[in-house]
Amino acid sequence: MSRHSPARFHLVSSAILCVLASTAASHAAVFVRGLVPDWNQPYWHGANDPTNGGPVGGPPGPWQFWCTPTSAANVIGYWEDRRGHAIADGAAFPSTGVVWPNWPAYQDYQANGFNRGAVPAGTADDLGWYFDTNRRGDPAQGNPGGAMNHIGTQLKDISRPGLGLNKFFAARGITDFRVRTQGVGYADPGLPPLTIAQAWEQIVREINADRPVMVCFKHWCIGAPLGTGSDNSAEGSLGWTYVDMLRVGACPDPWGNGESWDASNVGPTAVGHCVTVVGYIVANSTDDIGPTTNPPLGPTHWVIVHDNAGPTPRNLAVPFVNPLVNPTTPWLANTLIRCAGGGILRFGDPEVVDAAGDTGRYVELVVDDVNQPHIVYADQTNQDVQYAVKNGAAWTLENVDTVPNAVVDASIALSTDGSPRVAYAAGPTWNPPNWPLKYAYRSAGGWVPQDVAAGNVTAVSLAMTTTGLPHIAYLRNNGLQLAWHPGGIGNWTFTQVDAAAGNYLNAKQVSLAMEPDGTHHIAYPDEIACGALTVGRLKHATDECGAWSVNVLENNCGTTNFSVGQFPSIALDAFGGRYISHYTLGAQLRTRRRVDGCDLAVWNAQTVDPNIAQGSTVVRYDGSNQPLIAYWGACPAIPQPRVCLKLARWTGGVWLIDTVFDPGVFAATPHYLGMDLDSADRPHVAFYGPELAILRFVRAYYVGDVDDDGCIDRNDRPAFAALLLDPSAGTPEQRGAADCNGDGSVNGDDLQCLLDLWDD
Repeated sequence: MSRHSPARFHLVSSAILCVLASTAASHAAVFVRGLVPDWNQPYWHGANDPTNGGPVGGPPGPWQFWCTPTSAANVIGYWEDRRGHAIADGAAFPSTGVVWPNWPAYQDYQANGFNRGAVPAGTADDLGWYFDTNRRGDPAQGNPGGAMNHIGTQLKDISRPGLGLNKFFAARGITDFRVRTQGVGYADPGLPPLTIAQAWEQIVREINADRPVMVCFKHWCIGAPLGTGSDNSAEGSLGWTYVDMLRVGACPDPWGNGESWDASNVGPTAVGHCVTVVGYIVANSTDDIGPTTNPPLGPTHWVIVHDNAGPTPRNLAVPFVNPLVNPTTPWLANTLIRCAGGGILRFGDPEVVDAAGDTGRYVELVVDDVNQPHIVYADQTNQDVQYAVKNGAAWTLENVDTVPNAVVDASIALSTDGSPRVAYAAGPTWNPPNWPLKYAYRSAGGWVPQDVAAGNVTAVSLAMTTTGLPHIAYLRNNGLQLAWHPGGIGNWTFTQVDAAAGNYLNAKQVSLAMEPDGTHHIAYPDEIACGALTVGRLKHATDECGAWSVNVLENNCGTTNFSVGQFPSIALDAFGGRYISHYTLGAQLRTRRRVDGCDLAVWNAQTVDPNIAQGSTVVRYDGSNQPLIAYWGACPAIPQPRVCLKLARWTGGVWLIDTVFDPGVFAATPHYLGMDLDSADRPHVAFYGPELAILRFVRAYYVGDVDDDGCIDRNDRPAFAALLLDPSAGTPEQRGAADCNGDGSVNGDDLQCLLDLWDD
C-alpha cells in the first residue's frame, strides 16, 4: 500500500502515464520508437571538389566511402537523443538532421550539427579514425600499407574486442555498451557467422526492442522509386520510398549519389555499403508491395534504412532478400549496438524448474542470443538426461536420453543456429568401467542420442566451433581425451591429450573453452599419491602453440598436502587471456589467470573467497572483459552454518561478492550449478541443492530496468507506469527492478529513485 494519499497517487500515476501515449501504427511497417538521426556522409556537405572520383559537391577522395562511420553516428545519436544515454557528446540534437558546418570539421560521433573546431583527419575525435576507414585511422587495427590501402571500412575493424566502436566507447569511459558484428562470412571473435535467415531474425528482434542496426551490403545498387508509404509513427509519418536492388552491372544511379557497390569478398577484410536500419516490413504483410510491382518482385522482406547519402530520401525500403531479382542476397553483415545494464544487480526468488524426483545433478546452463536459458541435467530418479528451455515465463522439459542406470556428468552448448547440443556420460551401473561418452542433438523429430566412446568416462565438457561442429573434452581412467566430429557423415576423431599417471576416476569436473580459430583450452584435475595421502592437482592443456602442452598449475603435495583444482571452470577473455576458477579442499575459492603467449607460462594465482564450501564453480567474462564466478560459499553461522549460492564479480581492483540464494538451513545435498551471462551481462543460474534435491533457476536484474530489456533508460517509464496501475502485473524481475527503494513494494515512493537512475 502506498503511503501517498489516493489523490496524490493519482497525480503521480497520471504524470508518468503520459509517456505511455502513442498511436498504434495503421500499417504493417515496424519502426523503432522515435526518430533516428539521418546524417549524410561528409562529402555531401563540403566544397565543390569532385577530385578523385568523388561526387559533384563532394571533397577529395579521402572523405569518400564514409558510410560506416556515418551509420554508426546515426545509431549512437539515437541512443543519446531517444534513449537518454550520453554516449555521443552529451548534447541533444535535432533528429531531422543538420548538415555539418564546414568540411573537413566532420566529427561524426557528434551527431548534433556542432563541432569543436576543425579536426584533422586521423585524429581520435572521429569514428572513421576508430574504424580505420580508408586506412586513415587507428594503427591498432593492424591493417597493412599506407593511406587508401583499402577503401571504406573493413568488417573486422568495426567492433572486434577492444577495437572500433568498443574502443571508442572505452576511450570515453562508457562501460555499459556492447558492440558486435556478425556476417555471412565473418563474425567477431567468439561469435558464429549468421545465415541469411538468422540475420533477418536478428534485425527484427533489434527493431522490436527499439535498437537501430548497422547493416552492411556487399552489393548496393538501388533503382528508381517503386512507390511510397507512410504511417503515423515518428519515422513512418515522414514517409518511406520503396526501391529495388538492381542486378550487378545494371546500376543507372538514378539518384545521382555515386553509390554503386559490388564486392565478392565476404570475410574479415570485406567492405560494402553500410546503412542504418530503422524499420522493417515482413513479406506478405500489408505494406509488402513486392507482388504488385511491375515486374512483380514477389513476396519480399524489406528493411527501411537511412542511406546516409545526400540525394536519397530519408527512409528507403530496400529488399533484404529478393530471390527473383538477386538469387544471391547482397546482405553482408549486421552490427548491433546494445546497452548492457551497468546498474545495481539484484536476484529474485528462485523458481522451480523440475521437482519430479531427484532432478538437477550435473546441471549446466547456456544463454542464447535472445536471452533464453537452456539447461541440461540428470534426473537420477528416472535415469534420464533432461533438457529444459525457458521461453517467456514457461519452462519446456524434454527427455534427451533414458539410460539403464547412472548419469555421471552432462554438458550443453548451442550450435550456430541456436539449437542445443548435449554431451554426457551415462551407463548401466554406478561402477566403472561402464560410463560411456554420448552425444545428442535435437532434430525436428526429437532428440537423437549417439554413442561416441566406450569406457569409464567421469567428466565431460562440450564446446562448438564457429561452424557448428562439436568438440568434447572428457576424463577417464587413462587421462584427458578430446573427441570432435568433422561434420557430415564422418566418424568421431579422438586425441589422447594427457596420459599421465594421475588418477581421474574421482574427477568432478572438466572445462573446455575454444578460441574462434579452433584452439582448445582445457582445465581439469587429477589425483596423485602424496605420502600416505591422495591429493588433487589443477592442470591445463592447450594446443595453442601447435602441439599439445600440459601444465600442472597448482599442486600442494609436499607443502600443505591438500587437494586443489576441484570443480574447475575456464573462460577466455576478449584478448586471449585465460581464467580458471577452482576450489581447494583447504576451504578457498581460487583463480588462475594467464595473459602471456606461447613462450611463457605465467599463471597468476588469486584467492577470491577464503571461507567457502565445495561444489561446482563457473567463470564467465562480461562485456567489459571482467570475470564473474558463480560458486557455493559459506553464509554467516547464524542461525546455523550453511552453504549459500554466491556470485563474485571482479571490478578491476576488488571482488564484490553477492549472495544469490540463502537456504536458511544446513543441508548435505551435493552442490551443483550452471551459470551464463545474457546480452546485458545479467547472470542466469540453475542449481541443485543445497537443501533440496531439485532443479531451480534464478536470474539477475538491474534496479531501474523496469521493461527488463537489459538497459536502464527512459524507455522504462511506461513499464513503471503500468506497474503503478497494477503492482501485480509484469514479471518478478520487472517488479523487483521497479522497487527502486527496496521496501518490497512498487509504488510512488520509488519514483524519485527511478528518475535519478533514468537521469531525468
